[in-house]
Amino acid sequence: MLRPLRSIIPCAALLLIGINAIPASASTRHAYVSDFSSNTISEFSITATNGVLTPITGCTTIGTSSPVGLAVDPTGRFLYVANQTANTISLFKINASTGCLGPGPVISTGAAPTSIGINATGSCVFVTNQTANTVSGYSINATSGALTLSGTGATSPGPKGIGVDPFGQFVYAADSTGNAVSAFLIKAGSCFPATVAGSPFATGAGPTGVAVDPVGQFLFVTNNGANTVTGYTINPATGALTVIGTSVASGGPAGVGVDQFGQFLYVANNTGNSVSGFSISPTGVTAPIAVTVAGSAPLGATVDQSGRFLYTADSLGNTVSAYTIAPATGILTASPASPYTTGIFPINVATTP
Repeated sequence: MLRPLRSIIPCAALLLIGINAIPASASTRHAYVSDFSSNTISEFSITATNGVLTPITGCTTIGTSSPVGLAVDPTGRFLYVANQTANTISLFKINASTGCLGPGPVISTGAAPTSIGINATGSCVFVTNQTANTVSGYSINATSGALTLSGTGATSPGPKGIGVDPFGQFVYAADSTGNAVSAFLIKAGSCFPATVAGSPFATGAGPTGVAVDPVGQFLFVTNNGANTVTGYTINPATGALTVIGTSVASGGPAGVGVDQFGQFLYVANNTGNSVSGFSISPTGVTAPIAVTVAGSAPLGATVDQSGRFLYTADSLGNTVSAYTIAPATGILTASPASPYTTGIFPINVATTP
């Protein structure tokens, strides 16, 4: 009953956030990887037909400080990076033609910023502050991309991953040492994270990654310490979570991504050196598809905004791996020449629309 909605609404959502139907040339799409230990951002162009990554040459080397989470705004003009040990967020401006990053302002945030989420209209940025036990909300200047703090919401201990529902009403943080998900309501015209009634909601041990399906019906959380993935339904009025069920992953599940039609879920298994794939039923129940051999110790898992490719940041391999997604089955196939070299200890991947 819900499947038709989940196949139609994402297209409307893409138009809402300024992402056109996949262009025939698709010649200006890019990918960025946060290289934690080398304090750099790796820059790549994306081949539209097979997801192959090609290092961008001729750019000025981009330096950061312990980058972890990163996110591209829906217009593809700005990249935001959480610098964990510096307690800052960096703004970079994206050259639409070359993909090169230009430096922007750096602002202070809470202690140990880890993950970044952006709402679908590109008006708000949300950041988990892992040792401050908070989520910070910032408004985005539509012209410059500059951030202004709107407010901060308290989480249970150790917030890592973050997820924003596609309509910008709710934000969720995976609280890794609190074994919970903290939920926040975002009122229209605001970027202030107000606590949802009943929050935090229980998870398995060591929740790490968070993903919301494309129409905001379901939330998925990786439980790193339990080797599982838990699914929840999202109350569309309140943002409260109700457990659907739990699936077994394969060794230290960390990053998680959902394809743009809400059919498939992918989990990077950090200690298993693999990616677990799951199908998503119309009721949010997940069923295993296959486990794919991945690079060394994958952390981030990102389904690109075309929904055709999956990228993982292979932290101990100093690489990023690329996979094509079979639209009918969700089976992954490594892209030619994958994996691709990055800086040292890559953590996450972000792609432009």
